[in-house]
This record gives sequence, C-alpha cells and structure tokens, in this order.
Amino acid sequence: MRYRALLSTLLAFCLSVLITACSSEAPSTGEGLTYEEIRNTGLANVCPEIDVTARGSIALDNGKSYRLTGLCIQPTDYFVKAEEEGTSKKRKEAQFVPGKVMTRRTSSLDAIEGSITVNGDGSLTFKEEDGIDFQAITVQLPGGEQFPFLFTIKNLVATTQPGLNAINASTDFQGEFKVPPTGPLTS
Repeated sequence: MRYRALLSTLLAFCLSVLITACSSEAPSTGEGLTYEEIRNTGLANVCPEIDVTARGSIALDNGKSYRLTGLCIQPTDYFVKAEEEGTSKKRKEAQFVPGKVMTRRTSSLDAIEGSITVNGDGSLTFKEEDGIDFQAITVQLPGGEQFPFLFTIKNLVATTQPGLNAINASTDFQGEFKVPPTGPLTS
C-alpha cells in the first residue's frame, strides 16, 4: 500500500520521458513541412537563416558574372525617421525611432533573382532583376502613430568592399535606393 503512490509517480515520470523523447517537433523554418502543417502558422513568411559563423565560401573569378536565385530577405528591426517635436520654432534634427510591425505575416521578400559581377578591384556588384521584391508594411511607433511603407529592393544595385575573391555568410552588400510611401502624404 505504501509503495502504490511511489510506483504510480515513477511510472508517470517514465511514460512522460518516453513520450517526450519519441515525439517529433516540427522544424522552425518550415523546411520539409506540408502546406497543411505551415498554413496559419506564419512559417511561410520566415526566411531560412545562415549562421554568421558558418564556414565555407564560394570562390569567384575576376571579371566573371554570376546569377543569384532564390534570395530571401526578412527584416528583423524597424526604424522610422521622426522629427522631435519641441516648443521652439527651430527645426530639430530627425532621429530613427524603433517601431513595431503591425502587418501580419507579410514582411519577407522571396525568390529574388539578380546578377553578381566581380569588378576589377575585387568588389562584387549585385543587381536585383526579379522576384517578390516588395511588401506593404505598417510600423507603429511607441506613441501609437502608424506609418505604412513599401519594403522593397526593386532595382537595387549594391556593392561590397574591394579585395574579395569569394562570397560567404559575412559578405556585406551596400546600396542606396528610395522606398516610396504607400499612404497619403501629409504636410
């Protein structure tokens, strides 16, 4: 009689360990999942991530052009350029204020295609040519003000630092372009 409670507790513990060890968790990136397993989870909007410490690189030959396909870009932080409001009539310098995304499950750009050219100085140039290269997003500032904008890399031309002979997980491309607003303009 005294051992019945101990035995039932031990049996419950062993069964819970066995069930936990044998259960299969779905991968967090959505790779290998069916449509039904991804639907309404937000995983379809998640880009696969390459660890910044990943080893390996792809060697590139000088003067050659390469094709990049299947590029996925997903923003992780949002900042809105906002002017400080003050009592003086003098215009204050604008600051970038962190915001929270309000648009659900539509913030990644996917299937981006473009060409990568190795320049004479060893820098790389990426020219975006096709893909799902824009998404309408709304960001809310801490005060509650919302800003709609178009997240896009349409016609992006970005370059790297000179002296590269390979591309890897830490290669940085930089380019400037203007993102058009999606809402009504106010003065």
